[in-house]
Amino acid sequence: MDLNANLEIRREIIQLVNEVRREHGLEALPINDALMNAAQDVSAQCVPEHRPYDCEILPKYGWPHGAMYNLVAMGLDDFDNAARIAVDAWVNSPGHLQTMLKDNATCIGAGVTNSGFRVYCYMVVGSPNWVSAYS
Repeated sequence: MDLNANLEIRREIIQLVNEVRREHGLEALPINDALMNAAQDVSAQCVPEHRPYDCEILPKYGWPHGAMYNLVAMGLDDFDNAARIAVDAWVNSPGHLQTMLKDNATCIGAGVTNSGFRVYCYMVVGSPNWVSAYS
């Protein structure tokens, strides 16, 4: 697995999420390498639903704290616009929007995998003050 795959799209997701945060009066979140790597690992599993694995994998990458994920899967035709499509989908879903707008989150990561048939986009926010059930 290439933890640096699709880095441009992943950074664009974070940029767009931070724009949404600023629009809601919140500070932008800095990128965290552990969350970036964990999100990429989770996206590379090519599973379109949340699983315990999403959080269980965090300590492997050096994040023993709690975190919350958003995910979206889309068709391969959307790959070039994956960041915008993903963030727009999350903005239009109240639960996903709440995750992006966690005011006590301190950092962010993103993962994107093109499986050849589908594109899987993940965004993860976390805080050292959040407790993980998996550490």
